[in-house]
Amino acid sequence: MAAKMKHRPIETDLEARLRRLMEETQLNDRLRASGPSEPGHVPASFRERHRDILRRPFLYIFTALSLLAGAVEYRDSSGFQAVKHKIIAMQSSLDSGIDRLVSSYETYKENRDEKKREGEAKKKYDDKIREGWGLVHKGQYKAAIEKFKLATYHDLNRADAYHGMGYASIQLGDNENSSSYYYAAIKYYEKAIGLDPKQIYKNNLDVARNKHGAIERQRVYEMEWVQYYSRVDHEAFLMINKLGVGRSTQDYIDARERAYNHMKSAINNEHPPDKDYYDSMESLRNEINNLKRQKR
Repeated sequence: MAAKMKHRPIETDLEARLRRLMEETQLNDRLRASGPSEPGHVPASFRERHRDILRRPFLYIFTALSLLAGAVEYRDSSGFQAVKHKIIAMQSSLDSGIDRLVSSYETYKENRDEKKREGEAKKKYDDKIREGWGLVHKGQYKAAIEKFKLATYHDLNRADAYHGMGYASIQLGDNENSSSYYYAAIKYYEKAIGLDPKQIYKNNLDVARNKHGAIERQRVYEMEWVQYYSRVDHEAFLMINKLGVGRSTQDYIDARERAYNHMKSAINNEHPPDKDYYDSMESLRNEINNLKRQKR
């Protein structure tokens, strides 16, 4: 009878610990199942959620060991302390291992998501490049350039988008005889070569530079002829006005005829002057005719 009375408190303590454990576990399950709509509920983080899942089986084991240690406590206090310290050490080691496991899984998940994002960006990039070259083959060069620009939004470090923009710009320069398109092509190909020094990029860069240089040289040459005709026009003006006032009508006629002939002889048929130059000559011819009529 005495032996039964001695072990009864231990059985009561075991039952109480198990009851508290089950109540705590059920409460946690209800809180998680209730969702964020329940007032005061804060969702667990990724790490806490997975740690709880991994720890639950071990929680029952540690509880059983704790109960066993409690049973030992009634027989051997020193034995209980030793078991208790071992349980604490095991639980600390388990927490550390679980943290490493969860951290490794998080790293794996981040790497997987990053690869997925990179794959999606590559597909979008390739789609824009394909659409751009399709427009180039149709002769829609401006629309093609816009497609190639959209490709760079998905990847700035690939050269083929800049190659596409440079090629389309050269075609626009040929169609419109505009140095601005050739200049744009030069910049695109310089960028492409900086990313990938392919020979075709270098060849097209030389083409763009040569065509841009030819137009600029032609522009300078034409400007020189404009300046030339402007100087001739000014010389004719001086021939007329250096006579001053008080001269005879014939003197004015002769001065204007010299100015007219000077302007006429200065004309180069390969590089004719502009309309204003011919208008000045026509004005001189009218003045000469009027003066001749007055003289009669």
